[in-house]
Amino acid sequence: HCPPRMLPYPHHFVTPNNIVIDLRLHNNDLQTRLSSIISTLLRESTPKNWFNTTKRRLINQYKNEQNESGLSKEEVAKRVQNQLNIEYVERAFETIENSNKIEELSPGLGRLLVSHARSILTMKSVVQNLNDDLEKHLK
Repeated sequence: HCPPRMLPYPHHFVTPNNIVIDLRLHNNDLQTRLSSIISTLLRESTPKNWFNTTKRRLINQYKNEQNESGLSKEEVAKRVQNQLNIEYVERAFETIENSNKIEELSPGLGRLLVSHARSILTMKSVVQNLNDDLEKHLK
């Protein structure tokens, strides 16, 4: 004799002040299905030569700026890598937000996922900038 199957936990709540709280990203079943969908989407939507082509374009762009502004090679490399990351992330976010598979899995989930990722990237950027400023100050 087995115990009755538990119902899934609710992942949407509304506070007494009518603030909607969406905790779908903490649903393990959804996370598992979502990760395979996203990896397939990103693999299919990114051409094999995208990284090399984009990196070459950025290097040429920053080399021109380097000549004008006197940036060091290290600074150019750092800017190229940073811009490459930004462009890839924006492509990935657009793919995720426009995915019918993710929308079918749970309406609005792509938008929620991208918003969550953007907030994490913003926080990491702020921390990095604070650390960089602190390092400069301590030198």
